Amino acid sequence: MGYYGYEPSGDGKAIFFRNIESGREYAYHGYFKYDWYGEHVTPEFLGKVIDVTEAIGVQPDDLMMIMASESGISTERSPYHGQAVGLIQFTNEAASAIGTTLEELEKMTAIEQLYYVGEYYKKSGKIGEMKNVVDIYVVNAAPSSLGKAVVYEKGSQGYSGNSDLDFDNDGKITRDELEKHLEKRMVEYLSNKPENHKRLIPIKTIKNNSGG
Repeated sequence: MGYYGYEPSGDGKAIFFRNIESGREYAYHGYFKYDWYGEHVTPEFLGKVIDVTEAIGVQPDDLMMIMASESGISTERSPYHGQAVGLIQFTNEAASAIGTTLEELEKMTAIEQLYYVGEYYKKSGKIGEMKNVVDIYVVNAAPSSLGKAVVYEKGSQGYSGNSDLDFDNDGKITRDELEKHLEKRMVEYLSNKPENHKRLIPIKTIKNNSGG
């Protein structure tokens, strides 16, 4: 199985691929700014990220940042407290709201989980209000806190599960502290890229000539 590609416009904005065996054709317009990597990061996964972000109105790189920060782009259960699962660390409450469970999510592939990532943001009621990566992060943590300086306060369940983000120990987890945490996690993620990693080109299926 293989792919070949070319840039018909020559401007680097459009790339088309064909799976030589199946006849499927693929296209991706534009590029990710960051060179994403990981066990579950494949051309097909990146293509699905583009589909999801188009549906929820955010940038692909921004959603990838959230997943890298929350889980290291992993589908597994959190190794820290075990109460969250997957790419954006779904909680029991979040899973229930989108019609699934942590147990079901844990069995899914990364691409299958991406569907529920999209559903989570759609159900948040914040489509059109997420203007940058920090907005997306706030919605991931607590949708009702979007637009507020304070995301969690001491005594809330959200604070209890994320108290390590209260960097100044004032009993509040603020938007600024979430941003600092995101920046720190991104530095860690990017610095751990394997030396033999090759940049991946996202793949999106646009036509299937083989009927498969």
